[in-house]
Amino acid sequence: MESRVVHQRREVLAFSAKHIRRINAVAKDKTEHWIQTKLVPMVEKGEPFDVGKEMIGITLNAIAETAFEYTLSDDEKSIFLHELELCQRRNSLKEIFANPLRCLLAGLLIPERRRAFVGLKIHHHYQRQAHPTKGTIIDLVANNDAYENDEERSADIILLLIAGHDTTGYTMAWILKELAKNPKDQRRLPDTLRASDSNKWGQSEYLRNVVKEGIRLRPVSARGPFRRIGRDFETKEGYLLPKNSIICAAVLTMMRDEDV
Repeated sequence: MESRVVHQRREVLAFSAKHIRRINAVAKDKTEHWIQTKLVPMVEKGEPFDVGKEMIGITLNAIAETAFEYTLSDDEKSIFLHELELCQRRNSLKEIFANPLRCLLAGLLIPERRRAFVGLKIHHHYQRQAHPTKGTIIDLVANNDAYENDEERSADIILLLIAGHDTTGYTMAWILKELAKNPKDQRRLPDTLRASDSNKWGQSEYLRNVVKEGIRLRPVSARGPFRRIGRDFETKEGYLLPKNSIICAAVLTMMRDEDV
């Protein structure tokens, strides 16, 4: 079972640079559309907004349209995010990633839960296309013989949506918040980008530094990994960690430690 899952993921994650560029282009278009249709009106009216929710929406749309060639309706997006929140309340994150369909299938006979079955809808939509784009994630999932059935394919579709959208969306949201707290950098960044062609923004050292600093201050996996150590271990401060102790490498702490 484990080797089959590894084979499934190895095939799916063969994602080319061409499709990364597609995702970037769509994300850019979605962002510009959001700025003109939502951000500008909200600023003009002096309305507050949840930057995390807005960035999640942009990211989810971009991933769905490029990686899965599927346009999420506002209702589907709202339902998906709502159901995901319910799943996270009822299950640990480890349980969700071990079996992402478990929490969705648990209440499948309940009408509200049935609506959350987005994975199968995306897969069926791909199957109905006459000329789907080759090499996308949905193409690799749909044509991978390592999956035993469509339910397994749908599980990975949901897993990739879960793992892909919130980490990116919230990272952008935190970076925007940190820029808002640092007006000097907030002004310098757009000035720097305007001085070059938008196709070369990815090469901007200043933009890279802003992103890296944002990730340092607000790492996605702030808690970090847990491990059971295989031997007695003494820290430089003289603390003894006995063999078989469970330790946590807290990323948030390390990223704010000058020694690190």
